[in-house]
Amino acid sequence: MLGVAYPLTGFIGKVHMPYSHKQITSKQYREIKKILLPGMAMCTQTRGEMTNIFIPGFWSHAAIYVGDSKVMEAVSKGVVVTDLIDFLLTKDAVIVKDPIFADRDQMIDAVTWALSQEGKGYDFYFDKSNDFFYCAEFLWLAYERTIGEMPFTKIDTMWGLPTVVPEDIVDAHKKWATRYDSRYDSK
Repeated sequence: MLGVAYPLTGFIGKVHMPYSHKQITSKQYREIKKILLPGMAMCTQTRGEMTNIFIPGFWSHAAIYVGDSKVMEAVSKGVVVTDLIDFLLTKDAVIVKDPIFADRDQMIDAVTWALSQEGKGYDFYFDKSNDFFYCAEFLWLAYERTIGEMPFTKIDTMWGLPTVVPEDIVDAHKKWATRYDSRYDSK
């Protein structure tokens, strides 16, 4: 099944509807870069992506900022490090969330764990495995496995499995403080 699902899912993740994008501007990039600290989360939305159909809520992707203008994210090709500018230039909206349940040392511990997962595969089954991750799960486990803190206020069930989506990060106001939201910036 994975042999069939992987190419199809990877393909669907790259298909875009013919929308005009309102991408993150260079001014917004500079503002975001000024406030980012290693361990902060970024949830994004890219209009027109086919995967938006399957992910509930406005926010469809999550990543963790690891410092040095880099983010780590779980995408269809696996867990990768991406340059911040490349990450943001493909997005239409971004929200930066600060984990208020963790101190700065714990945030660094979460980043250290995240960096140790580079190259692991994508979790097409959404089953919270040790070797494969989807985007929100990757952020979930970075904090749960390093400091023992559940970084969300709820866990949904999808296909009978505990599942989190980027919207869960944004909605967990008692756990994550919003530091920037491009939807409210004049661009």
